[in-house]
Amino acid sequence: MPWRPAHFRKVAGEDGLGLSWQVCVRTGGDGWGEDGIEPDPRRFRLRVMAAGETVREWQVHDTRALYEKAQQAVDFPQGMAAEVTLAVAQWGDGWGWGEEALLRLK
Repeated sequence: MPWRPAHFRKVAGEDGLGLSWQVCVRTGGDGWGEDGIEPDPRRFRLRVMAAGETVREWQVHDTRALYEKAQQAVDFPQGMAAEVTLAVAQWGDGWGWGEEALLRLK
C-alpha cells in the first residue's frame, strides 16, 4: 500500500495555489546516501473538499500541482467556504489509492 505523501504545502501565486508534497518510499528514503526506490508509480489524486464533500478531483504524475484561480472561482463562486480542505494520495498498483495527506485552506 502506498504511504501517505509528506510535507504537503501550498504557496499562493498569481495563477493560483501552488501545491507540493514529497513521496514517502519504503527503501532508501531516509536521505542517508541511498536513492529512494519508488515501488509505486508517480500517480497522485488531488481532491478539493468543502464541508466533507468533494468539489473537484484531478490526477497528476508529479509532486507538484496548481489549483488555478479560475478553477477556484468555478468551485467557489461566492468565495471559499469556511471549511475547505485539500487532499493528496498516491496510487499503488494492486492497492488503489493510499492514505491522503490533508491541508486545510480555511
